[in-house]
Amino acid sequence: MKGADVFVIANEDGVMSRSNDSLLDEAFPGIARKRPIGPNETLLSIDRAKKVLGYKPQFGWR
Repeated sequence: MKGADVFVIANEDGVMSRSNDSLLDEAFPGIARKRPIGPNETLLSIDRAKKVLGYKPQFGWR
């Protein structure tokens, strides 16, 4: 897929009932975060889809 554009299309929020801090601390203990992450913010980056495609999720999990 050389030269192909790849985008993540997802909601802006996650479906998990636990906070992102709790999930990340369990899965990756002791790893520093590069930026603050909201408690239910998606952990998949949809920034490129927003920028290039003008993507805006219409629905959320909450």
